[in-house]
Amino acid sequence: VSQSRYPSNIYGISDAVKNHKTGLLHPPKDVDAIRECIKRFLLDSELIKTYGIAARKRAVSEFDANLFSKYWLDFYLHHLH
Repeated sequence: VSQSRYPSNIYGISDAVKNHKTGLLHPPKDVDAIRECIKRFLLDSELIKTYGIAARKRAVSEFDANLFSKYWLDFYLHHLH
């Protein structure tokens, strides 16, 4: 089963993790917010499963290597013509 995480809400990470859908984001260096994320997962094992499944589905559908290759190819073809 995929595992959900609680990363910092910073550029790049927030593109990959959708808050309250595929994981829990917290402000950088906010120890209280990190504690709350951990606590929420400890108290709700179903939430971990739900976010993990959603994260896996999103990764497969939106971050597929073939899909990214097509995006880059389209980008280059558009800008080279």
